Amino acid sequence: MWWRWLADGFPNGKWEYPDICQPRSLKGINMIMKHQIAAKEAMMPIEVAWGNDQKNLILIAFPAKWDLNDMHSMIDDVKQLLTTVQQRVNIIADFRQSPEVPASIVTALGRIERFMPLNLGIVVAVSAPPYLQVMLSALRNNAPGLLARTACVKHMERALEMMSRR
Repeated sequence: MWWRWLADGFPNGKWEYPDICQPRSLKGINMIMKHQIAAKEAMMPIEVAWGNDQKNLILIAFPAKWDLNDMHSMIDDVKQLLTTVQQRVNIIADFRQSPEVPASIVTALGRIERFMPLNLGIVVAVSAPPYLQVMLSALRNNAPGLLARTACVKHMERALEMMSRR
């Protein structure tokens, strides 16, 4: 049995690997690790920048691949920008390059709701993936704070039009 080396110690003073740890298994593990590293390297950070010189609009561009850690970094970047000004600041979150969102995004949305500065205005999501649209719709109806001030639109022109009326 493979755990025999645990009970018997090291027979003849040398290490005996159980069958699951033979080099063929280690090769498989190495391939999995290389795949995970390559997948992480393929991810791009979520870009956050001022959308105009008046500093009353923040643009957020979501890349094709991102994860919850990227989302938390983006939240920190947005908070930092918001604390540098006093006026109300609206946000356009551009999902046109991002066909899907992590299922665990709910935790990040809760963090946004709890920790964003008071000068945060409306948030418009452009081409948000269906999962996010449904989630925001449900939260919008039940959340008294920021999530009640969110909207989803299909085109950037519509988002910019909404911002020009604010």
